[in-house]
Amino acid sequence: MNDDKYSTSKWRHLARRVLSYYNFQDQVKRRFGKMEQAEMVHHALPAEDFPEYFFHPKNLVPVSRSTHRGLHNDDGTLTAAGIDVARRAARNIGVDVSAYLDAQKRRPRTRNDAGRYQKSL
Repeated sequence: MNDDKYSTSKWRHLARRVLSYYNFQDQVKRRFGKMEQAEMVHHALPAEDFPEYFFHPKNLVPVSRSTHRGLHNDDGTLTAAGIDVARRAARNIGVDVSAYLDAQKRRPRTRNDAGRYQKSL
């Protein structure tokens, strides 16, 4: 469903604009005082669950590939770090997704990257 959106010029332009706005810096690691180049943008509120925010600039966070891996479990659910990023984005957008994020915390995981991710910061 959303795969088609990733191939549009609208998406490519928006992703490039968001990366450029943040000077191609990983914004998650920047919060922890680390500098790393961002290679992609992450949908803080997952595109599959929140398609209405697919093109919303405040839902897009520039990240490196390693940070992006740390925001998702293998099954696509959010890690603790991913939930934190989603909560911040929802606050910036002005939507309440606390029920969704609480459910993400309770879901069984196939792998939890949160510990490994925190250690790498």
